[in-house]
Amino acid sequence: MEETRKFLRYVTPGVVFVLEAAILLYILLPWWIPSLLISLKTDGGLGLALAAVLATGAFGFLLSVIHHNLHWCFHCLRIDYGPLIHALLKKDTISISDIYSNQTYDKDSKDFIISPHDSYVILSAMWFERLGDNTKIDKSEARICALTDLVHSTGTAMVSTICAYVVTLCIAGIVADLSFERPAVFRFLGMSLVGLMLFGLHLANHRRTTRICQHMVEQIFVDALEEEKKKAMCQCIKTNASLDKNSSKTQLFFRKQLRFLSKLANQWRRKKPIAPCE
Repeated sequence: MEETRKFLRYVTPGVVFVLEAAILLYILLPWWIPSLLISLKTDGGLGLALAAVLATGAFGFLLSVIHHNLHWCFHCLRIDYGPLIHALLKKDTISISDIYSNQTYDKDSKDFIISPHDSYVILSAMWFERLGDNTKIDKSEARICALTDLVHSTGTAMVSTICAYVVTLCIAGIVADLSFERPAVFRFLGMSLVGLMLFGLHLANHRRTTRICQHMVEQIFVDALEEEKKKAMCQCIKTNASLDKNSSKTQLFFRKQLRFLSKLANQWRRKKPIAPCE
């Protein structure tokens, strides 16, 4: 199931690109798409179509690479856990040690600045360190992985729309002549409008799923830290109770010893035999 999900993660964006490019080409060049479909009926055309389907996986991976770079370049697209890290530091819930500068940051640190990339690394490290030890993180791991794949899919779909629009213009420039007649201008405007609508839908969907994924990760992580804090407090209470119990036993022992020494002193004064210790 995991391998199937990874396969679809890279194949689906390529299929989306082919579908959107076909839609845009049909709007711009309505006579060219039917002729292309007729040419695919031959044996050579079927082989070419099969090769194109197989190539969508590689092209989907290329789209994911483009999306990954865009994700860290634009603030509106990336996930930033910096505010959460700062909030946890101010509440003295966590402390961060920089292994390179040998410096520790806590609630008293005033000059602590963290980039989105570093905040992602820190939160990911603390998240995966707790896998297997924290029930809240263990139960939500599968759902978070599914949401991460959804964020990736919506982002690559957005990139595929941009590529489909560019490829449509390139193909139109090759197979058709430039024309400023009214039908050609209307088809171009219609194609551009549809491409813009598809891009807007993908962008809104990507930003929405990104916010949902980030907020879920933050909420689950905060709840996990609260659970750890409660367990630590319960363990501390048990330890203190055990120490108090041992302290009571120690006090009782010393009281018996003091009584015995007092009795020993009295018997020594009276020169009587010493009774054994109770």
